[in-house]
Amino acid sequence: MFEIIPNWHPIFVHFTVSLLVIAGFLQLFIWLFSSKASSALISTQKWLVVLSAIAVLATVATGLQAYYSVAHDTPSHLAMTDHRNWAIATSIVFIIGAALYFIVPKLKQNLAGIFFVAALILVSVTAMKGGELVYRHGLGVMSLPEVSGEGHDHEHADGEGHGDQDEQHADSQGTIDTKESAHDHDSSDGHHNERSADDNDTAAIKSIIADIKYGWENGDGTPFRKHFLDFEGARYVESGGQNEGLDDLVTHHVEPEKDALEYLSLEFSNIEIHFENNFAWAVADTRVKGKVNKTGYEFDKSGYQTFLFRKVNEQWKVVHTHSSSRDYKEPKVKEPTDKEEEATHSHDEPHEH
Repeated sequence: MFEIIPNWHPIFVHFTVSLLVIAGFLQLFIWLFSSKASSALISTQKWLVVLSAIAVLATVATGLQAYYSVAHDTPSHLAMTDHRNWAIATSIVFIIGAALYFIVPKLKQNLAGIFFVAALILVSVTAMKGGELVYRHGLGVMSLPEVSGEGHDHEHADGEGHGDQDEQHADSQGTIDTKESAHDHDSSDGHHNERSADDNDTAAIKSIIADIKYGWENGDGTPFRKHFLDFEGARYVESGGQNEGLDDLVTHHVEPEKDALEYLSLEFSNIEIHFENNFAWAVADTRVKGKVNKTGYEFDKSGYQTFLFRKVNEQWKVVHTHSSSRDYKEPKVKEPTDKEEEATHSHDEPHEH
């Protein structure tokens, strides 16, 4: 059996689009020219409904497999989710119409037909969004998209997992900064910038941190399962509490956040990234804001986060995290002393010559 790169979804999706479009237009023709609808045309419609239903189910199954396996960056993740939602809606509408077509024969040209025409409209939008995934975001092609954007936007809570859940992650509109920069080089024909291996690794780690920010703020475990190395003995520590193992982190901490918190925002700033062969670590300042649904408690905390990375099969994986935070306090403005005030006033007064 040969392998399709990257998956089987592209094979079935074309059958589904073409069959649903034909079925929808055929239904419109039957409505407009009912007197000319021959038995052969009605029989054609019957087979179209059967084949379309089979194609829809196969397309949805392979599409979901692609959704959870195709490599993607932050902007394309949002586009993938949008395409998936439209595809599921299209499939549900058509399958309902197909069921009515065979279960209620007397109404098949009226009630079921409405669903077929609706599916025609929906599949057109779904196909357009699927095309954007390939031609705008470069998904499913041999050359993967260059990572851009600062990540998805994500959520966090006070339910299960670490000791004090109110103490993590900030600002869905926050930014991710780094002290790393590209190296400048001279050449015989002028100055130019060259991306070194460290620059590429830095960009990859910044992208992972952005995805983690998205996961916390949205209660989405997908970025953690993608970027964390799942191994026995893994521990993720936060403000005196810990999760043991990746599944514990996702199911007992990350995902419950979206229900436990009304909102959560997380900001990583002043990120410092260091490399040592196939090992790397990043240290960042954090600012976390949120509101607990159950109690109405609002928190605003600041602190620090450490990420440990290991390069596995040319991909950076998180092997450990440790964060600590406390209530945020505005930096105090130093009050000037009497002597400083006198010195300031003396400079402000005009001098006589």
